[in-house]
Amino acid sequence: MKFLRGVIGYGLAGLFVALVWGDFVKDYGIAGGVAACVLIISPLWYINHYLQLVKFDDDSAFIDMGLGVATCAFLKQAFIEKSPESIVNGIPTLVCVIIGSVAGGLVAAKIEKDFLKGKKEDLDIVSIEENNVVEFNLDKETIQEEL
Repeated sequence: MKFLRGVIGYGLAGLFVALVWGDFVKDYGIAGGVAACVLIISPLWYINHYLQLVKFDDDSAFIDMGLGVATCAFLKQAFIEKSPESIVNGIPTLVCVIIGSVAGGLVAAKIEKDFLKGKKEDLDIVSIEENNVVEFNLDKETIQEEL
């Protein structure tokens, strides 16, 4: 059921972006792009993440709506032309997007690690347990934080 919820949530995001966003931009220019962002992405983010149509476990990788949007946008032209040629022509762009995503994820992980390192230096760590729970003292209170 979790997989089906993810397909529905990401499919809705991809479908609305692929079908509506371009018309907004075509009719209203840059303002249409901003309006599409507010009118499409905001409610779908609320449904997918805040209302948890797409639910993530604490120990799983986080995949955002961008994957669904990218998949729909990538395949849209192939369905319109009824030819796999547009998919083949789009592969270099897809490879660049994957490289950029991996680079962005690595940079974000390094920044988060550095941020946590700075926090740990300011705190008096009491113990680190096997289940990744860190116990530390802050203002004479014992606080547990799961990493």
